[in-house]
Amino acid sequence: MSRDSRRLDLVKAVQRDLGFARWQSGHSRPANPFDADRVRPGAVAWVHPAGDAAGGEDEVAACLEKAMRTKVGFIAGPRGSGKSTLLRHVVALAEDRGMRAIFLHGRTPVPPVRDLRKLDLVATDVAGRFWPVWWSRLLVGCLRARTPVVGTAHIGLPGLTINYREPEPVEVQAVIERCLAGTGAAVPPLEDVAERLRAADGSVRAVLWSYYDDWEDGLMSSEGWPRRAA
Repeated sequence: MSRDSRRLDLVKAVQRDLGFARWQSGHSRPANPFDADRVRPGAVAWVHPAGDAAGGEDEVAACLEKAMRTKVGFIAGPRGSGKSTLLRHVVALAEDRGMRAIFLHGRTPVPPVRDLRKLDLVATDVAGRFWPVWWSRLLVGCLRARTPVVGTAHIGLPGLTINYREPEPVEVQAVIERCLAGTGAAVPPLEDVAERLRAADGSVRAVLWSYYDDWEDGLMSSEGWPRRAA
């Protein structure tokens, strides 16, 4: 046995004795439900601020209806509050309804006006933050094509904001519950979610990433939450 192998076995033994390791040797560790690929924008089904899934569908529909009534609209809110996730669900709903919708990134060439005219809705999470020239070209193109364009913004813009994101703890808890579905792990209590949301200044993404570390440390289990009692 190599020195590295002996060192790894020692670490596992210490973790097991301290109660950190939920999966014993010989068993593959389940994938972290808070991995970046699993919580990326649009990956988690949209949840209403009250934590109700059906209400979430109503909120997406309301955003789509507002988007179609405006030339330029924005989903606004703090960084990581779920703006891009909501916007992607709006695009998905538009496509489900048979509309011609497209989601563009800053690295995507701006379509010519003749192609923009063929679309019913254009969406992007750039909105001038890091690609001002690209956003300006897209905005001008959509206005000429008379195709509604929806983006994201960190501040509410009077007359242009179609939805302002202020995540509530119950909503974030519902998102966490969906992430943990099928894992057998207990959902963190609302008080803990609320505390982390306050510390993260309203960033749902930051809260989910904080639970990523807890999962890796073996704190989340069906035995209760957290697994390690103070």
